[in-house]
Amino acid sequence: LSKLIVDFPSSLFSSLDKTAPTLKGNSKFPALTKTPSPISVIALSAILTIINLQNSMKNIESLNCLSFAESGVEEALLNLLRDPSYTGGTFSVDSAEVIVTVSTNAGVSTINSKAIYNGFTRSVVATASIENMELSLLSWSESL
Repeated sequence: LSKLIVDFPSSLFSSLDKTAPTLKGNSKFPALTKTPSPISVIALSAILTIINLQNSMKNIESLNCLSFAESGVEEALLNLLRDPSYTGGTFSVDSAEVIVTVSTNAGVSTINSKAIYNGFTRSVVATASIENMELSLLSWSESL
């Protein structure tokens, strides 16, 4: 956006009236026809940079939350190998709370893992079967 403002063709400003900073035929919006000061361009760039950084941090925290939910599925798979009657639990990873529930029907276990981290909630669902101490992962997806 700042490049657009800076590279705006100066030929459009050649008809500026010295008493009123407007283009001919554009007296309704005089502020739109002034050349932006370097300070305002820098300020706008700084504001846009801060907004982009904040959005990036939110995306990172959301992805971290998803990773925590996935770690809940991994933890459940390990526990199912150790104890086929495992039904889930709650644990912490860093500052995230992870809630895991496991239900088993006809040898297929459905694992639901929900992570709550810094205001974000992400969930992952996986299905697996275990036969003769051999784990078969049948599905793995984020649930919405």
